[in-house]
Amino acid sequence: MPILMTLLSIIGAAYFWSGRARNARDAAEDIVHVASDVRLAFRRMGFKRKTNIHPVDAIEDNDQLTAIIAKAFVEKKGVVTLNDIVRLREALRHEFDCTDQRAEDLTIVADWAIRECGTVDAALSRASRRHYKTHEMNGFQSLMRVIGQITC
Repeated sequence: MPILMTLLSIIGAAYFWSGRARNARDAAEDIVHVASDVRLAFRRMGFKRKTNIHPVDAIEDNDQLTAIIAKAFVEKKGVVTLNDIVRLREALRHEFDCTDQRAEDLTIVADWAIRECGTVDAALSRASRRHYKTHEMNGFQSLMRVIGQITC
C-alpha cells in the first residue's frame, strides 16, 4: 500500500509540474504573438525608426499623433477599461474613415509611444508638441473631435 501511495504521489506531482510547464509555454507564446502584433502594426503603418531621435519625434502622420494624444487622455483619467479602448478605436475609425485593422494599429502604436515616453504626461506633452510642429492647426479639429468622442 505505501508503494501505491508513493507511485500516485509521483504521478500527481509529475502531472502538476507538467501543467505548470505547459502554462509557462503558453504565456511565452502569447508574449511572442503580442510582440509580433506590434511589429506588424509598425510595418503596416510604415514607421521607420531614426537614430538619435525620440520615436515620437520621428512620427509625421497626423492620424498616429492624434491617436497618441487621445490614448494619453484615456490613460490620464485612471484605469483604462476595455470599453474605453473600444470607444477610442471607434472614434479613430469614424474620424479617419479607416478600417478596424487600421484603428487597432493606431491604438497599438499609441500605446507603444506612451510606453516609450515613460509617463502619460511626457507622452502627451511630446506628442502635442510634435502635432503642432507638423500640422499646426490643420489637424487640431480632428484631434478635438476624437477627444470629444472618447470623453463623452
